[in-house]
Amino acid sequence: MIYCIARSFLIGLIGLPAALSAQDAPTEFSIGLHTGFDFTQGNVQQHRYGVQSYVGLTNILGIAGSVSFVPDLFNRPAVLSGYAWETFVTGRVRPFGVGTPLSLGYGLSYSGYRWRDVRRNVETSNTRRTDVAIISIELPLPFVRPFGELLLRDLLVRGFQVGANAHFGFNVRIR
Repeated sequence: MIYCIARSFLIGLIGLPAALSAQDAPTEFSIGLHTGFDFTQGNVQQHRYGVQSYVGLTNILGIAGSVSFVPDLFNRPAVLSGYAWETFVTGRVRPFGVGTPLSLGYGLSYSGYRWRDVRRNVETSNTRRTDVAIISIELPLPFVRPFGELLLRDLLVRGFQVGANAHFGFNVRIR
């Protein structure tokens, strides 16, 4: 496992200098809003709302971050009630260059939840860190950019089912 991670990291480092030296455009900064859902279990659940930002380091490399809030974690208020939040920080690359809609990313997720069992009057809260991979498609318009992205969590965690989220929204390009 460690060997696989180290090998992937080294492969990424080999291509990084070439990508950085080939780019001479100014950086980009955008902020936006999103909505989404979890479909790990095969159905749409845990609707979420949030904000995100993107800082372009070069034309093809950037850093993205987002914060989501899940107001109704279980959608069964008579039995279980609760909420959750989730943050993502990912490195992004546009493999086909600037102005293309596809971007790929990998990074970290930090999430937390708080829920209450109404029948037993028990409250629980917890936080969790894991990895996340993102495939994003953004319509590269000049100012407002609609996007959709698929987020896959727990890729490197053994014993967990890979989680899947979808986010849809728009970014406003500031610079």
